[in-house]
Amino acid sequence: MSMYAVNTLKTDITIDVMGLERPMELNWADGMVGAIPVFEDKESALAYAGGKESLLTEVSEVLP
Repeated sequence: MSMYAVNTLKTDITIDVMGLERPMELNWADGMVGAIPVFEDKESALAYAGGKESLLTEVSEVLP
């Protein structure tokens, strides 16, 4: 199964909580400074990347 990473580092995002926009920092692990978004399909990744295909990297899921 292929997925698509968008090569842009996000340190925070804006989320919608009950109709109100709230900032959310992307740091879940000690020392982590951000996250790289990964999408199930190329179309969603391209939409997030603003159509810039050069920002996409195809990755494969490795199953145990």
